[in-house]
Amino acid sequence: MQPHTPDSPLPPQPAPHVAGDLAAFAALLGCAVAEARPILAGRNSRVYRLGLADGRTLAGKCYHRAPGDPRNRLGVEYATLSFLAQAGVSCVPQPVAADAQTGVAAYEFIEGEHIAPGAGSADDAAAMAAFALRLWELRNRPEAAVLPLASAACLAPMDLLEREIARRLSAFAQDAVWAGESAGDHAQLAELRAFLDLELRPALTRFCDHGLESLARAGVDPAAPLPRQRCSLSPSDFGLHNAMRTRKRGLVFLDFEYFGWDDPAKMLSDALLHPGTALGVLAGQRFVQGLGPLFQADPALDKRVRCLYPLFGINWCLILLNEFLPAARERRCFAGAQVAHAARAGQLAKARALLARLNLEHESFPYEF
Repeated sequence: MQPHTPDSPLPPQPAPHVAGDLAAFAALLGCAVAEARPILAGRNSRVYRLGLADGRTLAGKCYHRAPGDPRNRLGVEYATLSFLAQAGVSCVPQPVAADAQTGVAAYEFIEGEHIAPGAGSADDAAAMAAFALRLWELRNRPEAAVLPLASAACLAPMDLLEREIARRLSAFAQDAVWAGESAGDHAQLAELRAFLDLELRPALTRFCDHGLESLARAGVDPAAPLPRQRCSLSPSDFGLHNAMRTRKRGLVFLDFEYFGWDDPAKMLSDALLHPGTALGVLAGQRFVQGLGPLFQADPALDKRVRCLYPLFGINWCLILLNEFLPAARERRCFAGAQVAHAARAGQLAKARALLARLNLEHESFPYEF
């Protein structure tokens, strides 16, 4: 589930899609929806706090579906939360009902507090590590065998370089990206082009050369997929940005649309680098230390993390720049999020700050395994 805030204000007038969404939820649950509060934190789906006529309060989610996106977001998230519920995992929402035809699902509504970027504590980081270790243990359950690969899984280092990073860079070759309509747009796009050509691409070359050389010295074939026994189950979008602090259950983790099998090196790196989480070095170290059993089970994990961490960071810089791409703008509009000149400027600033951090950490890696 996406993070949600119970007190988010309702828009002055319901959007045209709201009536259809609520009718789909009522049909799914077999109960009238007495009250619905749109939760505006979602960036890819529409999420509601549903008050049902029978007194229940649930979270309702209407999933984004597009012809060019083959991911089954609803199917993956609902199957994942069902799997975790059967395994007795309590730090996630419980699934209630889903309808693949209408693209809606209902889940336990989580009452709690958001964690602001950079506000994660060492205890929060320890809770993240404990959940990651639990997922590592659950990989051995027979039911886990049918779970898919995580979205954008990178089972080999070359998956990251030749598929994820290359794909994201190629997206900026679209003419539609550079079709500004105003002087402000043109200036912003010129700034984007300069960042990509003069800062990000040179850093990518430097990180790539160093990483591949280090992997070769360690005897790691960058084209060889990681064996399944060394893979873990991963939320893929893992971090405190997708968690709520609750009074009774501690941290509850949300949003499992991208869940599946992946290299723990990607899960670990993404959790440390995710702009929405922004763990400090001390909290990040607590998270890394909490994953000791993973490093013991896979002696090459520390080498993969050290070599690939800056490249996962480059990938995150490009993800931050999604706001400039037509497909991402369409998803934001579906979810009810605004995409504006100021928002794109903010994302470009975040990408530049992350790249500066990567350059520093490439010189002196801040985490000890």
